[in-house]
Amino acid sequence: REPLAPAPAVSEPTPTSLPFNEQVAALPEGSTQYFAESPFGPAAIEAGPLYLSGLGNECRSARVTRETMSHKFALCKEENGRWRFIPTIFESMPR
Repeated sequence: REPLAPAPAVSEPTPTSLPFNEQVAALPEGSTQYFAESPFGPAAIEAGPLYLSGLGNECRSARVTRETMSHKFALCKEENGRWRFIPTIFESMPR
């Protein structure tokens, strides 16, 4: 017999075996997930909406927050089905 003990709470809804881009693409819109390891270092990622790019690719906007830094980026699905990181250049332009 196995002892009855409560299962430990898991705060990671996505499997860690997936690459970072795939994990972010799978997040529900508007949700925020903390990643101990990401291209930005330890950071919180907020998933934005899915949209079609001008080239007709399925994309997702996202925002990374790390300490005092906040930056937008996008992920776009390539023909092979993998999600590719797309930096957002317009955010750093003067207004």
